[in-house]
Amino acid sequence: MTYLEAASPPPPESAGIHADVFMKTDMERAQEDNNLSFAALLRGYAWRAGMTVEQLSEIADTPFDTVRNWVQGKARPRTWQDVVRLARALVLTAGSLAAALRQSPSSSSLG
Repeated sequence: MTYLEAASPPPPESAGIHADVFMKTDMERAQEDNNLSFAALLRGYAWRAGMTVEQLSEIADTPFDTVRNWVQGKARPRTWQDVVRLARALVLTAGSLAAALRQSPSSSSLG
């Protein structure tokens, strides 16, 4: 037994709890990465446009809390129409819109 093994607490299974309860799945981590990637992109576009979350939500005709969640990476737009509204509000180029669409809704909602 190494020092690290001796110093480690017993695994959660010993308390009748499975370790996987505490670990995020690969899919959950990927979803969080996607949310954060879209959020970073959105924050950058809003910053360049000089817009606050409140201004963006008004111009994009999207609830403030929704836009705030997108900007904070807590969620991402569910439809491509949401992304297009943001792009119009931010006066994005076609290339910027394409980048936002790649980072946003699942491909199944883009059709």
